[in-house]
Amino acid sequence: MEKIITKVLKSDLVILLVVAAFLIGVLFTKVQYLEKNQGGTQAVAPAGQQAAGQPAQVTPGAKVNVANGHFPAKGNTNAKVTIVEFADFRCPFCEPILYQYRVAN
Repeated sequence: MEKIITKVLKSDLVILLVVAAFLIGVLFTKVQYLEKNQGGTQAVAPAGQQAAGQPAQVTPGAKVNVANGHFPAKGNTNAKVTIVEFADFRCPFCEPILYQYRVAN
């Protein structure tokens, strides 16, 4: 009976060690990746071209047209100032704002 229990414990320990080694390897790889990309070096786009995924240059104080598409809007559509809020309500930091907003309205 004791041999069976010892055998089961050994096999569980082997499985646990394999999983732990895998997780340590994943962590080590991610740390190396983050350290390698920490320098903040970005590819410079040639003159007159926009780097992929980079926002267009906007001069401070200039009017920017942001269309809200099919999303609902509140207030006067001809107002001088328009406030556009971008949020991801699946984000753990943005999600509480959604619930506060629903309660207030």
